[in-house]
Amino acid sequence: AYSDIYVKYGYNDSDLVKTISNKENLFKKLNAYIKPLNVNYRKLLNKIIKENIDKLGSYPSIDVQYNYNGGLLKQIVSVLELNKKINYKKSDYNNDIVTAGIILKNIGALNLYNDDLLHSVSEENEAAGHRLLGINIISDYAAKFINYPDDCKVNLQNVILYDGEIKDLNLNYINAIYKFDLAIIDSH
Repeated sequence: AYSDIYVKYGYNDSDLVKTISNKENLFKKLNAYIKPLNVNYRKLLNKIIKENIDKLGSYPSIDVQYNYNGGLLKQIVSVLELNKKINYKKSDYNNDIVTAGIILKNIGALNLYNDDLLHSVSEENEAAGHRLLGINIISDYAAKFINYPDDCKVNLQNVILYDGEIKDLNLNYINAIYKFDLAIIDSH
């Protein structure tokens, strides 16, 4: 492998590229947020995470503030923790959609990046974009379950497609909390 020469001389990828250090703890936190969700959201999330655990723990997010190894996982947990602190409650607020939406908002990154040291992006993936790749991930994984509810799948796909023009509390909230998290990082 390309990294064998680095190992030979005592280096590893995390010495060369910024990498999260508390991956196991972040996965524990992520699973704690998934556990209380409605069974349909929970089983889809668990399947996606289980089959992509290495990518989720090592790929960057699409947002520059989390553009490092493990940044996708770090951002998801950071936004989930921020959501918990805000503890927003309105009659139209749906915690299952918001929590699952936070986890899946940038999930297209799992198929956007190549599995190389710097997580390059192929021309084909760049042309498709992380949103389309995310929609496809949700569709592909929902199809693995017999009679997966269309409303759950559509709710999660809408999170990814959200462009700010839909008047939906849950979608607006997910977008706003992601922006808030990025603003907090930018202010440090």
